[in-house]
Amino acid sequence: MTREFSFFGGFFLLVMAAAGLLAYFVFFRDRGQESKPGDWMEAFRRIGQAAPVRPQEADRLRRRLGMAGYRMQAAAPIYSGIRVACSVLVGLATFAIGASFAESWYRALLAAMCAALFGFQLPALILSRRIKRRSARLRAGMPTMFDLLVLSLEAGQSLDAALNETRYQRFRT
Repeated sequence: MTREFSFFGGFFLLVMAAAGLLAYFVFFRDRGQESKPGDWMEAFRRIGQAAPVRPQEADRLRRRLGMAGYRMQAAAPIYSGIRVACSVLVGLATFAIGASFAESWYRALLAAMCAALFGFQLPALILSRRIKRRSARLRAGMPTMFDLLVLSLEAGQSLDAALNETRYQRFRT
C-alpha cells in the first residue's frame, strides 16, 4: 500500500513541477532571451508581492536589509519572495524524500512542515550573518577612515571635499 502512495506522490510532484516550469516559461520569461540573474530576482519580487508583509514588519525588514547593504526599493519584496520560495522548495523536497522512506504519510508530512518552517527561517539567518559581517567590516575600516578624514582636513580641504575624498578612498580599497 505504501509503495502505491509513494508512486502517486512522486507522480503528483513531477506533474506539479512540470506545470510550474511550463507556467514560468509561458508567463514570466521573454522569448528569445537567455536566462540571467535579473529574471530570478523578478520572479522572487513577484512572489514577494503576492505574499505581502505586515506594515510594522515591513519597516523593520527594510531597516535590516539596509543594515546588510540592500538599500534598493525592491529589496523587501525580493527577500519575501526568497523566503516563500525557500520554504516551499525545502518542504517539498523533504516531503518527497520522506514519502519514499517514511512508514506513514503523517511522518512525511510532519517532516515536510518542519522543513518548510526551517526553509522559511533560513533566509533570516543568512541575513543576520550578512548584517554581522558588514558591521564588523565597517568597524574595522573606521579608524582608517577617520585618519584619512583628519589628514584631509589638516591639509586644508573643506569638510565636503574631505568627506568626498574619504568616501572615494573607502570604496576604492
